[in-house]
This record gives sequence, C-alpha cells and structure tokens, in this order.
Amino acid sequence: MRLLLLIFFTFSLAAESVVITVHGYMRTHKSMHKLAHELDATVYHFEYPSRTKTIDENASALSQFINEVDAKHPNCEMHFVTHSLGGIILRKIASTLPSNVSNAILLAPPNQGSRLGKVLSPLLKTFGRGAGRELARRDFSDLGEFPSTIDVIVIAGTFGFNPLIAFPNDGKVALHETHLKTPHKLFKVRACHSMIMCNSQVIKIISEELHAQSSNRSNCILGRSTSK
Repeated sequence: MRLLLLIFFTFSLAAESVVITVHGYMRTHKSMHKLAHELDATVYHFEYPSRTKTIDENASALSQFINEVDAKHPNCEMHFVTHSLGGIILRKIASTLPSNVSNAILLAPPNQGSRLGKVLSPLLKTFGRGAGRELARRDFSDLGEFPSTIDVIVIAGTFGFNPLIAFPNDGKVALHETHLKTPHKLFKVRACHSMIMCNSQVIKIISEELHAQSSNRSNCILGRSTSK
C-alpha cells in the first residue's frame, strides 16, 4: 500500500508536457492545428507577422512568449515544433532557451538558406519589409545553434518536383538546405513543403519523439492535448 501511495503521489505532482508551435512564412497558427490536436500534450501556438516583421523582431517576440508559457508551467518539459521559417526564428534565440527545453523538431527548415528564395527575390521583396526579404538573400549561417542539451530533430520533405532547386526537395526547400552544422537527427518523408505538418507519417514521428523524451525524464508526464 505504501508503494502504491508513493507512485500515485509522484505522478500527481508531475506536470504535463508543453509544446510550442511556430508556423511558417505567410502562414498562421491555424496551419499547425491538425498537428496540435494529434499530440498528447498541452500546445501553445506562437503567432507572428512574417510579412511586416524581421526575423530578429519575431525572435524577440517569441522569446517573450516562451517566458510567459514557462511561467505558467514551471519545471515542466518544453518542446518546440516549427515549420519552415519558424525554425529559423527559433534558431535565432536557441542559445537563450530555458534549461527545461527538451527538444526542437524542425519541419522543412531552410537552415542553409533557400535557393528558391533567392531566385524569387524580386517577388519576395514585394511582400513588405519583413522576413520575406531575408529569405531572399540570407543563408542563415550567422544564426545561433542549438545547445547540446537540446535534442534537435529535422524532418525534411522529398515530395517535390521543382526544377529551380536541387533534388530531392519538397517543392520549396532542397533536402541539403535543411541540414544543420551541429548534431541532429534527420528524418526524410514523402511530403511537400506547404503541407508537411499535416502528413500522417510526420505526426507519428513527432508523437514518438515527444513520448520518448518524456519517458526518459522523470519530472514530467504527457498530458491531454489542448490548443491555446
């Protein structure tokens, strides 16, 4: 009986796992809703104006958002799931992330820049002064890297047939452009760039990675899925 009470008490004190999503360029948090509802976690969506704000400005806002979520869930595991430009914004503040961040899962991130962005630079520059212009000219080699304490997973799509960029690609980002210089786990899936977050295989990979992280740590357990 004492053992059973101890086990119950331990789990009752454990907090749920928290996921923060960061959408891609010219998208909204709604693009991440299907994914969020499939995750066994409390999910917060970070919304940002990609057309009017720069990467630095959006990264600063994300940092403040993270602090607010962290204050609501002290000592709880925190995870990130980003799409495309969202991964670049997260990288900008990677070195300042809270110590309770377990992993960062980046979907189709242009970690080495985007050749397509450069080809379409005249068009991108017409969409305001924000991150579109940076996609058109930067290779993002100057951005921060994730610390070794965070497990980084890159999920890259290969279901693209864009002759303007190297194969394989997801239609917008080439496979090699998703790679990081620092250690990370890479999954290649048959998915296109714009809908990779809705792909069933991608959702399964994310769920398994989050479950594996939570199983390996004793301070948190997975909670019920919600969107906020």
